[in-house]
Amino acid sequence: MSQGETRHCLDPWLNAFIQYNGDVNPCCFVRTVWGNVHRDTATEIFESAAARELRRQLLEGDLRGSCVFCPARPMVPLATLREAVEGLFTETPAPSSDARE
Repeated sequence: MSQGETRHCLDPWLNAFIQYNGDVNPCCFVRTVWGNVHRDTATEIFESAAARELRRQLLEGDLRGSCVFCPARPMVPLATLREAVEGLFTETPAPSSDARE
């Protein structure tokens, strides 16, 4: 892993893996529990300290634990992931209703 790189992983912004007991993990490789669906709301889970920390680690290239050896996501420059994350929260204008061919 080179300095200035991170995994091209949007999972912590888009996905949740719910285990049989209700525990929520960010992906199938990271076993950090973000919360539990039996006691926590979706907002509490996705805004938990553990969720925010994983996002920070990815955005800063400070990979730890399972993320270091993740076989599912390639290494990319930090800017690539940051642009992808920004794209998740940027509205795409709807096509104009008077568009002509």
